[in-house]
Amino acid sequence: MIGNVLAQKELTLDGEYYVLQKIPAFKGLELQYEFGKLLQNGEEWNPKIVYDVITNSVIKGSKLIDQKTFDTIFAGKTQHLIQLFTEAVNFNFMEEDGTPLVETGTDE
Repeated sequence: MIGNVLAQKELTLDGEYYVLQKIPAFKGLELQYEFGKLLQNGEEWNPKIVYDVITNSVIKGSKLIDQKTFDTIFAGKTQHLIQLFTEAVNFNFMEEDGTPLVETGTDE
């Protein structure tokens, strides 16, 4: 029997525990299309794509982050938010050769 569970990965960032979840296929296609447009313009993110990636792929506690929890969790934590976004993007959208779509900006 094939399950309906999307692949997940545990992540601790700045002492905060999250679960990254694969974005469902159709939404993933939409976001990948938007990424393509951004990258063509030399950009890696904008506020809408950060929000869409986080709310479609990051679990905090027992559920996906929604608008209310997004605003509460990330108020005053822009750098943390962008790092989490980068992790979620690279979990969901890797280049064909396995390199990250978006650089993390860390020396790890």
